[in-house]
Amino acid sequence: MGQSELSAQNVRPPSGHDPTYMFYQGLDGIPRLNGVSSFEPPAYRTLLDSVQQFPDSSSLDLIRSLGARWLLIHGNRYPAEEWERLQKALDPPPGLVLEKKWGPVWLFRVE
Repeated sequence: MGQSELSAQNVRPPSGHDPTYMFYQGLDGIPRLNGVSSFEPPAYRTLLDSVQQFPDSSSLDLIRSLGARWLLIHGNRYPAEEWERLQKALDPPPGLVLEKKWGPVWLFRVE
């Protein structure tokens, strides 16, 4: 299935990095939960609203229910204090398995 990519823009609409993530999808062929289109389906707004409280159980439940198997978090796109809070909340990650870190970009497998 797909993956979701989270950055501060995902939790503070409008989500300015979604076109970048769609470009990456064109390169790697991995479906994304977030994307860009001239039409924003209601479920997408629900996803963005839900991940504002990430990594709480309701946001993780929604990500799982959408079929995501991978989650990329782009810490370099968060304000420093928000990234620090998120790192603490993800240690240990609830329902996620940390697979790899590339500096501030963290890859999790969704359980």
